[in-house]
Amino acid sequence: MREVSTERLLKDTKRVLEQPFWIPTVKTDTIYARTHDDHDGTFTGKIYVQVDMMGDIFVQIDDSKAIDSEPMAAEEIVSE
Repeated sequence: MREVSTERLLKDTKRVLEQPFWIPTVKTDTIYARTHDDHDGTFTGKIYVQVDMMGDIFVQIDDSKAIDSEPMAAEEIVSE
């Protein structure tokens, strides 16, 4: 395994952002949910991610307002 460095991480990030790709197991119009890792032992607090048909990504944390202005209506919620 290669040594991790800031320079290497920046190159990898740039490569991912500049070369679009699709993860084959991700379905559009599905909300994916996961307990976020900053729960301080309470195991409460979820982060939700949805990808629409155009490939736009919407992120929401718990019942707060979605980060993007679009509502998060989906057919199913996939949990951890």
